[in-house]
Amino acid sequence: MGKLQAIAVVGPTSSGKTALSVRLAELLHGEVLSADCMAAYKGFDIGTAKPSPDELARAQFHLIDVVEPEEPFNVALFQKLAREAVRQVQQRGHLPIIAGGTGLYLRALLHGFSLPPAAGNAEMRQKLLQRAADGETEQMHLELQQLDADAAAKIHRNDVIRLTRALEVILTTGQPFSQLQKAEAPEELLHVAVFGLTMPRELLAERIELRCRLMLEAGWLDEVRRLLDAGVPVSSPAMRSLGYRELAAVVMGELSLEEAVPEITKQTRQYAKRQMTWFRKEPGVQWLDATQPLENILNEVMTHIDTNDRETAR
Repeated sequence: MGKLQAIAVVGPTSSGKTALSVRLAELLHGEVLSADCMAAYKGFDIGTAKPSPDELARAQFHLIDVVEPEEPFNVALFQKLAREAVRQVQQRGHLPIIAGGTGLYLRALLHGFSLPPAAGNAEMRQKLLQRAADGETEQMHLELQQLDADAAAKIHRNDVIRLTRALEVILTTGQPFSQLQKAEAPEELLHVAVFGLTMPRELLAERIELRCRLMLEAGWLDEVRRLLDAGVPVSSPAMRSLGYRELAAVVMGELSLEEAVPEITKQTRQYAKRQMTWFRKEPGVQWLDATQPLENILNEVMTHIDTNDRETAR
């Protein structure tokens, strides 16, 4: 291996990415960069599974709580902030540990691609997001097929973020979204070791249901109530986070908690499946069995990092 400049930990939700990243940061003098599109929002803590107080004390985290709930946080902004964070971490002589499950964000950082130059159209974006919230994703995907077949072939109709972004760019610029994304060399990362966590689907489903229950016990519903009381609208970008709109409906009396919980776990399982589909197609991922004890997984990672790499990280 050449000189290691960063480590990335990828995988589906509930697979243990944060725990592994913290241990790697402790061992390799690293700092953790979140590649989770929803952890960027302030106040959305429990449902987005942000690092615990103990984890925050053990490792330095970046790209968490960087935008307000009503502000857009997209791949272009992530790419900009993440590249700057990587530069600063490396200047301190530390190793960037990039952890997250938002595949497009990781690809933008690790492999690099130029993003549409249009700044975006906030009003149009909100209309598209509302259409998606109203269950029109299938119709929106059909519209994308008509406007840009190449982009539609790469974007699943349930991938709300990319679907709305593609339509927003096309309707704003009049140019195909697929033609505006061109490969370019990453600006910061030249040598990255990418590790993926995986486990049987049935076990992952059990973990997702357990985490949902633990989040509710930790006060997730009260967190949603506080956000609504603070004036955060249900239509805000941050409310796209898994489970928040369902719990907002519970708070507003539109849905019972007994109805909301199965829907949240169902959507989370579907999201985890899409995450694995994405990461299985990513090049160079070293897959690890996430059912092992954490220290065993950590030992496997370390065996893939040679002595020269570890010395470079110090």
